[in-house]
Amino acid sequence: MAKNIELALRIGVAARDLPGIESKTLVAALEEMVGAPFSAHKFSKITPEMLAQTLGLEVNEGVTAAARCLADGLDDNVAKALAPQYGQKPKAEGSVRVAFASNKEGQMDGHFGSCKQFIVYDITADSAEMVESRGTLHLLVEDSDPDPAVKNTERARMMSDCDLMYLCSIGGPAAAKVVRSGAHPLKIPTGGAIDELIAGLQEKIRNNPPPWLAKAMGIQPTLSFTDEDDDWDEEDDAA
Repeated sequence: MAKNIELALRIGVAARDLPGIESKTLVAALEEMVGAPFSAHKFSKITPEMLAQTLGLEVNEGVTAAARCLADGLDDNVAKALAPQYGQKPKAEGSVRVAFASNKEGQMDGHFGSCKQFIVYDITADSAEMVESRGTLHLLVEDSDPDPAVKNTERARMMSDCDLMYLCSIGGPAAAKVVRSGAHPLKIPTGGAIDELIAGLQEKIRNNPPPWLAKAMGIQPTLSFTDEDDDWDEEDDAA
């Protein structure tokens, strides 16, 4: 298992032992205690007293369990059970695979680099099948890494089987990684209900899909364009 994923799983499990403390709050506390980038060696120095003081808590059973998890790591079987599994299902024939950056059920409301999950669908002109929800808990360590070469790399990689990605925002370097992975980022700053976005995409597919979208679906693109197609320009979406 990749080092960053194992450390991120430690953080996620430790956060569960700390009522009222979210994973991102714990990440900030760890940065204060041991500094980024994280490593197993740095985590091995964490004690219940250090953790309690940084979080403003009393040393109790939960804090002790969290500190032990961070310092000692997870049992191999537990780590394997918690590790993410995605991209196992082949894309439906004649469909486009679409990921929606999401923080709330049924909504596309996330930033690429911080959303809690990506909801993935296989979509045709007449159908939409949910493939899976890809959580991002295992990316906590990567997301906190100050090295731009590391940050968001795994997020882009986990979307490599997708053709299109809906999100509220994405930075230039991250967008470049997404494009290199094979996905087309489409920014909608106001977000929206996933069902409504799917309906809009299906209408686009039925009427006049852009060439790149037609290619992804394995259909012959038409050569006529309207002003509405400007919203799908790769240059604008990847900025």
